[in-house]
Amino acid sequence: MTNEKKVKLTIKKIGGNKYLYIRDSIYLNKNKIIQKYKSLGRLNRSLNIVKEIATFEEMIKEEEVKTRTDYWEKKILGNKVCEYISIEEMERLRADLYRGKERLSFIANHLMETAFATDFVYNSNKIEGSRIPKTTVQKKIEEGDKGNNEVANTAKALDFFDGIKLPCTLRYLAKGQRILLGHEKSKQGVRREKMIVGNSEVIPFEKIGEEFSDLMSWYEENNYKLYPPELAFIFHYKFERIHPFKDGNGRIGRILMNEILKKHRYHPIIVWNKNRQAYFSAFEKLMEGRNIPLLKFMFEQYKNTYSIYIEKLTKAIKAEEQIGEFFKPSYE
Repeated sequence: MTNEKKVKLTIKKIGGNKYLYIRDSIYLNKNKIIQKYKSLGRLNRSLNIVKEIATFEEMIKEEEVKTRTDYWEKKILGNKVCEYISIEEMERLRADLYRGKERLSFIANHLMETAFATDFVYNSNKIEGSRIPKTTVQKKIEEGDKGNNEVANTAKALDFFDGIKLPCTLRYLAKGQRILLGHEKSKQGVRREKMIVGNSEVIPFEKIGEEFSDLMSWYEENNYKLYPPELAFIFHYKFERIHPFKDGNGRIGRILMNEILKKHRYHPIIVWNKNRQAYFSAFEKLMEGRNIPLLKFMFEQYKNTYSIYIEKLTKAIKAEEQIGEFFKPSYE
């Protein structure tokens, strides 16, 4: 996920004096962006630019949380969701992490991306029964392993799906599934058999094409209308109900879920392996027509992921400072 710093500084000359202005924006939805400007005052030695920028950023962040909360609470699919989930809390976490990452330099951002890739690959594969220890996953991710193995192929699949444009074709997703399971050719391709997931039968294979087309239509109809996390989580469930491939459906579903979040300017999340039973249980309940348990579960994963990675922001900045100290010239 690539971010660009949004704060812009400009100098305007008025009456022979120079004045510093700052600009930022609040993103609500497609084609709904609120621009914010503020004069920091006359440009002179007494102007504490760093402090003024920090004050402005904090003000914009608070306004963003309130504005986005008011906007999206009206678009939740079913008012009952708000009885169990605080949209304001979700948006505050989003602002802290997403805006925090926007301010990172290349090195710190790379550290954050590597940490997330390690956590995602390890937990996503572990949910599916992988026995590869996290230390091995971390080493392969850090070294950029390009071999034909479980970890490297999951990382390649993440790259393949990065920035995917939905709706898409099943044929396109199948390319990604072949990358994901490059080390297990017998499991590649669209399934042609009945399949039981948990205690329930998924969509009959004869209807995969039709159901996938319906899912893409559902996404296109609801994109930019539903609260983005809700859109992403329900999409994930609907994809898993179709279960189009012989294997890799869960991993691809979680990747697509995160791509939807990223498209709407949210940080991606991790479904933590320690919660796998609750994860499967929530899916079962939605199959019975109860959507609240799944949404509550996924929002908990969202909050857990964001809380962990907000803490990592500070660690990434400190690590970058240490790297900077290491590379200082030994002799002036």
